[in-house]
Amino acid sequence: MTTILSVSVPRWADATQIDVIVDVETTEYGVLEFTASASDVEAHGREIHAAALAGAYGPIAAYEPPPAPPPPSAADLKAAAAAKRWQVETGGVVAGGMPIDTSRASQAMISGAHAYIQAQPSATVDFKAASGWVTLDAAAVTTIALAVAGHVQSCFGVERLVEAALDAGTITTLAEIDAADWPSNG
Repeated sequence: MTTILSVSVPRWADATQIDVIVDVETTEYGVLEFTASASDVEAHGREIHAAALAGAYGPIAAYEPPPAPPPPSAADLKAAAAAKRWQVETGGVVAGGMPIDTSRASQAMISGAHAYIQAQPSATVDFKAASGWVTLDAAAVTTIALAVAGHVQSCFGVERLVEAALDAGTITTLAEIDAADWPSNG
């Protein structure tokens, strides 16, 4: 069983000044930071809270908000740009009025269908769309393949511009990466 040896260094847990953080020294775990609350489910939490409010552990120090996180590094921003490009790239596109899946697997299937239809221009392709089965002729497959390829290339083009702007220091935040001229998914 753990025994509390001492409670010290009370400070407000946040700006609301409701809960109190204290350092609790125990027999089993040494010194631990503990947040005491009047609504704690455990009696010892409520007791420590009441004693802290009564001044038993000294005056309660003011709440000190944590320091702001450091700005993202250049590597973090480039990784965020790549993640944004992938999100947009694989988020779909509309071609010929139809929503088209642009996941990597779908891109490969569309590319394969396009290669097939180029080798066999009079053939048709059975394709399972989100709405069900469709039969596509060479013109429809080409329209879809070009729309998907254009969408993917546009995504990579924007990522390249964003990286150049990161290198130049004209983009410096995640919000600016998100606000870049990414292609539409619909």
